[in-house]
Amino acid sequence: MELLEYLSSKRDEIIKDLSDIIKIPSVSVEGEDGAPYGKHSAQALDFISQIAEREGLKVRNFDNHVVTATYGNTPEKLGVLSHVDVVPEGVGWNTDPFLMSEKDGILYGRGIADDKGAAVMSLWAVKAIKELGIKLNHGVRLIFGSGEETGCHDIEYYMTKEKMPPFVFSPDAHFPVINTEKGRFCGRFTAKYNQDNTKKATVLSFKGGKVINVVPRICEAVVSGVDKNYVLDKIECLEKNIGNIFSVSETDNGILIKAEGISAHASTPYDGLNAVTALTELVVSLELSGELFEILKKINGIFPHGDFFGKSIGAFVCDDISGESTFSLDIINAENGNISGEFDGRVSLNADDGNTVMPITEKFKSAGFSFEVTSRLKPHHVDKDSEFIRTLLNNYEKYCDGKAECKSMGGFTYVHGIENAVAFGPVMPGREANIHGANEQMPIDDIIKSTAIYAGAITDICR
Repeated sequence: MELLEYLSSKRDEIIKDLSDIIKIPSVSVEGEDGAPYGKHSAQALDFISQIAEREGLKVRNFDNHVVTATYGNTPEKLGVLSHVDVVPEGVGWNTDPFLMSEKDGILYGRGIADDKGAAVMSLWAVKAIKELGIKLNHGVRLIFGSGEETGCHDIEYYMTKEKMPPFVFSPDAHFPVINTEKGRFCGRFTAKYNQDNTKKATVLSFKGGKVINVVPRICEAVVSGVDKNYVLDKIECLEKNIGNIFSVSETDNGILIKAEGISAHASTPYDGLNAVTALTELVVSLELSGELFEILKKINGIFPHGDFFGKSIGAFVCDDISGESTFSLDIINAENGNISGEFDGRVSLNADDGNTVMPITEKFKSAGFSFEVTSRLKPHHVDKDSEFIRTLLNNYEKYCDGKAECKSMGGFTYVHGIENAVAFGPVMPGREANIHGANEQMPIDDIIKSTAIYAGAITDICR
């Protein structure tokens, strides 16, 4: 526990560094020459460089995309990858998000958990090793990006300039270790239809969702030629079974039906209530006619409400490590004779062309849609039984109770696609850090403990 004792004695100095970097509003934006992610992201890189130089590390700046700080006179065996850019502050804060505050042993500020806090932790982990005279036989390279929140183009740029060390961990997620990240398969489907403008019962428009990777909370449709009470009766039956809330109002064109659900990240669609699929199910239960109505019936067959795992789309895939592939219909827009929709799929390790791409493509084409793949990313996986992973888990267990095991997720971390790279902390299990939300937070004790874990892992890997 020598590392923990040392870092605990430096508590106030660590908090000072955290406070100083939180002050920089380094929201990554489209930048300019010399500041590719905006002047504040470049300023945050400059600040982290000053801390590294203060501690005697060798600093290199890669055109304000990335800064590296190396320790040791031998080739680096380990890379520690964090980032100093943040998402916008948003609303709902109880304090100024860029003036770090403390209450009941918890620090609040934008970036304290994602990921400025971890950037400072990695520097203090190396400082602890250095100050305690712990000898390393291999070097360690701290890598600080400035464009993670806007697509990780910072690391793409960096990897055109320099190779990553043989092993990498990123303190940009949760403990213990995330060694598996699903792949991604997104698609867009379109069709044309003849709009029926007669007075008979039909669908005039259907719209829901705005962002491809978010389960839609709101969806609206306008139908004509039906009685409001008839629609309300259908809603009463459906609401009992699916959990979504519906409302109905009369307009000049017909009846506006609105479905409300619960947003969630597309990687965990079962955590939300999809308003698009809920409203589709309601509309196709009405006695309507017209080409758009028939198209919605086909969409309901492909993406029935509550089918998160691609069974109806013909792409149910599951493995023991990453679990089931998931699919979420997140955007739909139908009006004036054109309909388009987009879905987000997070696919398992054993997903491939034969069990995922081809059946999905065929499903849409046989239903009369034009279909295109809009995003495809391979899964990421590092063997949980490797010496590297065991070393990380052992250091976590040294400071935390219980047996640690690797985790799988549908989202992506900073290391996705980097060989022998995993996410490792800094948020402790069971903690709500409010990452990307208001009142982002981390307990001071967790920060000290996480830094000790990182120092121990660096020592064991590089010794």
